[in-house]
Amino acid sequence: VSEKVTESSAALVLFNNDNDLCNLGDQTGWVCIDTVMDSGAADTVAPVEMLDWLPLEESEGSRRGQSWQSACGEVIPNMGQKKVHGFTEEGTTMENVYQTGEISKALGSVSRTCDKGSRVVFEADGGYIQNLTSGECTRFGRESNIYVLKTWVQRPVGSKSSTFHRRG
Repeated sequence: VSEKVTESSAALVLFNNDNDLCNLGDQTGWVCIDTVMDSGAADTVAPVEMLDWLPLEESEGSRRGQSWQSACGEVIPNMGQKKVHGFTEEGTTMENVYQTGEISKALGSVSRTCDKGSRVVFEADGGYIQNLTSGECTRFGRESNIYVLKTWVQRPVGSKSSTFHRRG
């Protein structure tokens, strides 16, 4: 367990028992975001309904009418952004801004990650993001041949469970 996780005893429990992470999330108010590390994604994006308790803010892209094109050619308008503060599975504090749209899963843009001063390394069993200034590494796993970064975000007390359900 990383010493960086100090804000919540629930976070310490979450990061101590890999087998029960999802079950504990329901009991403690913690929600796991699975972000697919995607070398072809132009932006770090997420479904607009993900983490529905977070405010949806206008972004530069949504203001200027930005859209993306899906692999099958569908045009997807940028609906704004959500700022996410949470912890990686190692307990490292993580902040990310997700542009939002009508998409099915969160995608982490490898190019945007590299533009922010990190390198992304893919290996047979997963990979890592290394901050080029500090040298700090954040690991991500490989699930069914897809590289997935897990981030834990705590839902505010009294807020309802997110209506987002992972699709296909």
